[in-house]
Amino acid sequence: MKLPILTFVMFWISVASVIYTTRELYSARAPEPGPQECALHTEGTICEQPNHGNTSASTESGCNGLRNISNVRIGKLTAHFGEPDPTYERALHTHHVHNRIHGIRPLTLREKLVDDLWNKPAFILTILVGEMMKPASERLEWLLWVDRDTVVMNPCIPVSAFLPPPPPPAASGHGDESSPEIHALVTKDWNGLNNGVFLVRVHAWSVELFTAIMAFRHYRPDVELRFTEQSAMELLLEEDRFRANAVYVPQRWFNAYQGRHNETLAPHQTRRGDFLVHFAGDGNRRENMAGWLEVAERHAPDWELDFWRTAYPEEIDAFWRDRKASQNSG
Repeated sequence: MKLPILTFVMFWISVASVIYTTRELYSARAPEPGPQECALHTEGTICEQPNHGNTSASTESGCNGLRNISNVRIGKLTAHFGEPDPTYERALHTHHVHNRIHGIRPLTLREKLVDDLWNKPAFILTILVGEMMKPASERLEWLLWVDRDTVVMNPCIPVSAFLPPPPPPAASGHGDESSPEIHALVTKDWNGLNNGVFLVRVHAWSVELFTAIMAFRHYRPDVELRFTEQSAMELLLEEDRFRANAVYVPQRWFNAYQGRHNETLAPHQTRRGDFLVHFAGDGNRRENMAGWLEVAERHAPDWELDFWRTAYPEEIDAFWRDRKASQNSG
């Protein structure tokens, strides 16, 4: 059954207008620092190494070389409901540090829009529609969603490093038409898609995807959604209209799970120098998060490696190179 996309888009346009006018849902209880703010003075030595990517000192701004501003406009979305929880607020602060370093715009939902876990796609759709209403030159280009049970372990990692390389120019000069543009980067674990952390491009394709996610349970009520909106997203990404524009990348890039002491780390588990750790499905979440937060808050040099010193550059380059070779051979 074809979904009534236009009806849902118009509805969320109205929601976006209200939110972008009042801003109350973003700032209730715990105002977010703007992406142009400098980090606290105690964080002034983070990511200052001279060989760290595009890091440049800015004496005019007083940031003491802290920020490594990406040339890609990125927003980071998350949701924190109810009364502030100390553990989750500490986790959120690790994201604030990362945002300030890289000039990422923080967008945090503090009040519910709809019911339960469906607030995630509702909020993402709201932001997407709001951004699409702006001139292209003023829009965010990519959105990074992070669940609140994520802790940034290495704020020196730029989100832009994970983004797909631009398509090579075609003979027509309009890009390689044989390779569909990538609009979403997602990861999977043993249960399939895990959308606790993922990247989505600000694009009409994304508006259609998240409109379809919001509509899924109403127009396909007979389909079992084991993981609610996550399952809806996974099923939709398998459909022809969305499959070609979404890519599953290695989970450890930006959605790694914690490893245990004295065990061999699996490919999906975080290690020193990695971006973040996600406590998905952890029945002892708060206690385990506290231990990792202590490490993150120490800003230990063996964890906060400059990007070029991590395994990321080689792994990311190899992934996209192999993917391109596979497409060409196919």
